[in-house]
Amino acid sequence: LIYFPIYLKQGSIDILGLKFLQSVLADGLNSILLKRLRLDLNLVYSLSISINTDDCGTTLSISTETIDKNAKKVIDEIFRLIKKYKKTLLTKEKIENTKRIWIMSINNICLTKPHEVSDFYKNQYFWQLNKDKKNIITIAQLIKYVNSLDKYKMKKLINDFLNFDKCVLTYG
Repeated sequence: LIYFPIYLKQGSIDILGLKFLQSVLADGLNSILLKRLRLDLNLVYSLSISINTDDCGTTLSISTETIDKNAKKVIDEIFRLIKKYKKTLLTKEKIENTKRIWIMSINNICLTKPHEVSDFYKNQYFWQLNKDKKNIITIAQLIKYVNSLDKYKMKKLINDFLNFDKCVLTYG
């Protein structure tokens, strides 16, 4: 596992950017990390990114399944790809494709899964229960935020959130 501690608290709109980045990097076989490590190099069985936010902040963890002899190659390639996108821009096509998937998913949830819409708001409210002024992000704000993401904002998110000086590497 590779852990990136991130100073983001519940209610920050930047968590949405982090989740979008998660999709670009690891959701599906066209994602940057999974495509490279599984399809191109055949080094991993699976790869996932999880995000956990609590009172202390946020962690992004990258988890892979591979055979022992490939572990160092996998870690090196993950770091190489992250470093690459800290310096160069993601393609507009990659970002726009991910946006389309996100917007379709949001619309589908709104039309077919009212309990997930309820959870979206309930979780935000719960984390701000004791605050006088609550900052609840609406579905419309979520869609507007996703549509505002471009290659420059994505590069900034990568540089802000994937800090090698603070990352922790575990193996097991």
